Amino acid sequence: MFRVLAGARNAFRAPGAALADSTIMLDLKSIDLNLLPALEALLDEASVTRAAASVGIGQSAMSHSLRRLRELVGDALLVRDGRSMVLTPRASELKQSLPIILSELALLLSESAAFEPATSERRFRLVCQDFHPSFQVELVKMIRIEAPHVELEFSTTGGRIATTIESGQADLALCSPQPDALQCRQRTLARMDWVVVSSKSFERFWDSVTKSRYQSAAHVVVKNENQGAQILQRALSRAGLEQPVSLVVSSHVSALLIVARSDLFLTTLRTFVESLAPSLDLAIWRPPIELRPVPLTALWHERLDRDPGHVWFRDRVGSAARSIMEDSGDPLAQARGARTSQLVVSRRACSQAD
Repeated sequence: MFRVLAGARNAFRAPGAALADSTIMLDLKSIDLNLLPALEALLDEASVTRAAASVGIGQSAMSHSLRRLRELVGDALLVRDGRSMVLTPRASELKQSLPIILSELALLLSESAAFEPATSERRFRLVCQDFHPSFQVELVKMIRIEAPHVELEFSTTGGRIATTIESGQADLALCSPQPDALQCRQRTLARMDWVVVSSKSFERFWDSVTKSRYQSAAHVVVKNENQGAQILQRALSRAGLEQPVSLVVSSHVSALLIVARSDLFLTTLRTFVESLAPSLDLAIWRPPIELRPVPLTALWHERLDRDPGHVWFRDRVGSAARSIMEDSGDPLAQARGARTSQLVVSRRACSQAD
């Protein structure tokens, strides 16, 4: 407990204040851990009223907690700006470090206790970007059977995934490998293949996506922090293959919806596509060049490595991901078989399409 609470003291002390080892235990006596949930709510909401509602207490009780926190920290934390309240610079610093403190404190206090899924009310936060929608369904089913009181939160991140994990904003991420995540553990769950996606209307004229067809098509790309995108660009560059980009979006779901109703093409990982392809009437093609599969990686902070609850959660996430990957057939082969009898394309039509 000394390590975590000493860290909490560092977070609470005023900027520039000296830290003397001989006074740590004395200062810790003035810290009421019950103030931490109130502090978290105040920093998240930047409002006494909303913070009180989020933790289920009255506004006067939250105002009292704010006064105590101001005395403890030596900072106003929230100040009036017109009709609203804003965080002070010190409060903004606390907002960055508090999730880590709370996570370590919760881990420390429960370290000796085994995790009991059937009775646990713990919250698990998973960053999974647009990864296979069926995975979320499978994981929820699994969690509901084993741990009906657990709260599960799916989210995406527009920034660096490793930062989200390192800052304590999420417990686990499914992503491509993150070589710069030095404070994190990583485990490869599966390998994801590449496909090219288009509107099904192209099947009337094409039986494959050749290099010339690929280069003459207009493409949509998904802009996010994904090593897979870098792998794709390097492979295209090595093959001397151009990818004319007409549209950039931030979501694979948005990209697929647009591709389904336009002449744009999308090169992406199979897991992002196959569960939505039938309902969106999408055609799935083999890429015109060989593309190296991208590992699907589970990423978590090293401080949670031996936490019993997190070990249980990682195992369930891995099982759900592998189940989806193993149950998936080869949509490329299926699509080719279904299309063979429909291809009534003349040589001239193919050459014109090229």
